[in-house]
Amino acid sequence: MDRLRVVLLDDEVLIRKLVRMKLNTEALHLEIVGEFSSAGMAVEKLEELKPDIIISDICMPGVDGISFSEQCTGILPDIKIIILTGYNDFEYARRSVKAGVNDYLMKPVQTEELNASVERLAKQIREEKRKKEAHRKMLEERQNNIPLLRNTYISRLLLSDEIGEDIIQKLAEYGVSFAQEEERVQLGVVMVQESLSDHECLMHIYEEAQQFFKDEQEIHVVADPWGRIIFLGIGENDSFWECFDLLLELLREKYQYHFRYGTGTGKVGIGGVRALYVLALEDMYRRYDKKQTVYGTGLLEVYENDEFQTLVDHISGGNTEEALAALPRFLDCLGGACADAVCSRQGAEQILERICIRTGQREELVHVEKALTWCRCGSDLVRCLERTTAVLAMNRAVQAEQQKGSTMRELMAFLQENLDNADINMNYLASRYAISGSLLSRMFKRFTGRSYSELLSELRFWKMLELLATDAEMLDRDIGNRIGINDPHYLSIWFRKMTGYSVTEYRKMSL
Repeated sequence: MDRLRVVLLDDEVLIRKLVRMKLNTEALHLEIVGEFSSAGMAVEKLEELKPDIIISDICMPGVDGISFSEQCTGILPDIKIIILTGYNDFEYARRSVKAGVNDYLMKPVQTEELNASVERLAKQIREEKRKKEAHRKMLEERQNNIPLLRNTYISRLLLSDEIGEDIIQKLAEYGVSFAQEEERVQLGVVMVQESLSDHECLMHIYEEAQQFFKDEQEIHVVADPWGRIIFLGIGENDSFWECFDLLLELLREKYQYHFRYGTGTGKVGIGGVRALYVLALEDMYRRYDKKQTVYGTGLLEVYENDEFQTLVDHISGGNTEEALAALPRFLDCLGGACADAVCSRQGAEQILERICIRTGQREELVHVEKALTWCRCGSDLVRCLERTTAVLAMNRAVQAEQQKGSTMRELMAFLQENLDNADINMNYLASRYAISGSLLSRMFKRFTGRSYSELLSELRFWKMLELLATDAEMLDRDIGNRIGINDPHYLSIWFRKMTGYSVTEYRKMSL
């Protein structure tokens, strides 16, 4: 515990010595840093000594203790003052309070009374210091988090169909302001191809880009949920694209990475940033993807057709079975090159991005991104589309039917956490959740669109893909034990039935 600094003030040296002797400096963690016989001398040294507590006589030549106290609190507002006096006068007491004096003790002061007064003020001082330090740390942490918070709200701006006042206010608070309704906006999207397999390379590029534009207050660099780097310029900035091109040239030379980029610009203001972001994505895919994947012109019209709208409606309505039935009809309408987009991770990712956004479940995009990295063939990607469709629809069904929905959430969490337990079956679950077997069967079909056995097989499949992706050296039998299939022979048969490949063949595959 830090010692508190104390100054003694009295024109009589014996009184000062007496007060020093009576103070329990060790127990109260005090240090006497100065003794003065006049107020003038003490005031001169006040800023240098920075005492926490002053113990002063009230009656001294020149400036009295109360006037001295007024000067002290003017210089050090947090200082605590104890006045010692031989005058039991109400007017002195009144003036002491007005001057900011914290305690008023009668001479001859008693040891217990003096130490009790100092102890009380010491606790108050330490508590005030603790609160100040906590407040300082909070402000420091908030300042350090401003870039993260700013990026969060810029990401919301990019992904939100409607911009609420809360987003506008927060963006302004964190340094992103649009002065005019039709403010000029310049937006560049950059994708690093190597980042699909190496997340660290994305961080290198992101940090380099932030450093490059660190002194440009109207240019903001953020990463979207899919690992693309977004450059957002607000206002008239004639050098934006020149700097953008220069940065890409420097990064290519330094890292030898392969970049894809798209651009968009216009006087759109804050309400048009989302549209400009989509425009930049379209531009990127037009530049580099001859198959015209999701944001290319070949698929933009598809998202306005009846099959896509039917799919979105079923998901939004929590109709899982109907949504799963509508998905293949939507995929069938992706003719020619558009259909090929589903067979690329990037194409499937962007279809799922569009579905998540249109159904108002952007938070699922993180899980989508992760699941797609586990996929090694086109059939996996289609299965990922089915999986995400079912999850999105189930989320809505759970919200609509709160009681049964709550039970279903618990059931799903329990199954996912206990996949390694081969003994769990419908009877066990019915008993655990006090539900009849027939009702439980209907609930699985209602919420997940699948029977219990189909759902369990699906959960096991995705867990196995995750294990294969995250630990290439894991043995088949160990994977089987982790997903509740303890017989290696049966695991091989089951996996071939799910994918059309043996586990060995599948391990060698990559998209």
